[in-house]
Amino acid sequence: MESNNLGHSRNTGPQSMDTAKTHITSPISEQNQDNETPAPDIDDHVVFWSTYDKVAGTYDAELLDGWNKSLDILLIFAALFSAINTAFIVESQKSLQPDPMEITNSLLRLLIVHRADNVTLSQNDLHPGSVNPSGVSINSIFFTSLSFSLSAAFGAVTAKQWLTEYTNVGSIKALHIQGRERQAKFTGLEKWHLPFVMDLLPMMLQLSCSSFGP
Repeated sequence: MESNNLGHSRNTGPQSMDTAKTHITSPISEQNQDNETPAPDIDDHVVFWSTYDKVAGTYDAELLDGWNKSLDILLIFAALFSAINTAFIVESQKSLQPDPMEITNSLLRLLIVHRADNVTLSQNDLHPGSVNPSGVSINSIFFTSLSFSLSAAFGAVTAKQWLTEYTNVGSIKALHIQGRERQAKFTGLEKWHLPFVMDLLPMMLQLSCSSFGP
């Protein structure tokens, strides 16, 4: 019996030791598996362009919203003012033409003098009448005012076209391509001094109003 017990212990010994080892190492291996989380594969290139797109989008939205509102108000005011200015020009142009009654009276006087004294009429005598100098000055002011208002309107329309093209970057393109195109267009706006033009357009319209006032 002792030999049987010895044989039984020999047969069961390694299995029990393996089982003990399994029970001992299992919690440790599970803990290692929990702690060994895979490191995130972060591409710095993607992170940069994602951040750029977010920051640039916020900046452009605020900037373009303010510019578009200013241009809309400027276009409405320029259109109304140009229409009023044109109405005044239509009426003031009549002062640039000689008075028909004065022309008739001058021709009658010349005809009487010619028949009475048999005087040869000169070229200047055949075109009697003169333009009122004050009418020329008034019309010059009106036309100058209209030129400024139309120039401001033209500049506003051109600026809106620039802003529309600026926002058209294409959403189906890759993020880094959109970012590079946006940066190139923003650099172009600065190169062509669009912020200065945006400040200049209201000044031109104010100058048009001030020249129309006197």
